[in-house]
Amino acid sequence: MITILIRYNELPGYSGSKQVASASIAFFFLYYIFFGIGWQGVPWLYPTEINSLAYRTKGAALGTASNWAFNFMVVEITPIGIQSLQWKFYIIWTVFNASFVPIVYLFYPETAGRTLEDIDRFFREDNKIIVCRDKDAVSEKRPRKYVEHEQNEVRRNSSVVAADPEVVKKRLASMARANEEGGWTGHEEKV
Repeated sequence: MITILIRYNELPGYSGSKQVASASIAFFFLYYIFFGIGWQGVPWLYPTEINSLAYRTKGAALGTASNWAFNFMVVEITPIGIQSLQWKFYIIWTVFNASFVPIVYLFYPETAGRTLEDIDRFFREDNKIIVCRDKDAVSEKRPRKYVEHEQNEVRRNSSVVAADPEVVKKRLASMARANEEGGWTGHEEKV
């Protein structure tokens, strides 16, 4: 939208030039607001979520460094690009922004509602690079197989033996219900 508005603003003799320029400024502000809310944190947070424990800090460092490097590049080339290509320079940014929609859809697994161990397990399982068809990779809720794996690990590694098997069953049922309703926190039901 910004690209189109700037194009009309630069048309010689266009009568609505002032209104189009004002609208393009408004869309710039809207873009920066929604970019900040929705995407700005990704280069800082996503690398720490998807990398294994051994590479988590290295991934965060690489994500931060590349974010700053590309921001520097944008700041350096934008004035030259606008001066050389005028409104057509914004087509480059339009193409880049549009390309991120399929890239994120195809290649970025969902991390909300997952533990870091779940993400490690997801990548260890040798999943396909295109994640959009994997229901565990794109599910908004924590996949059942991760919950069951965690419960089995807790049982296997626990040194405490429950006195009453019914209490254990009740506790596991409570965990399963809480997870289905939006996530287990460990404080849902005291037994």
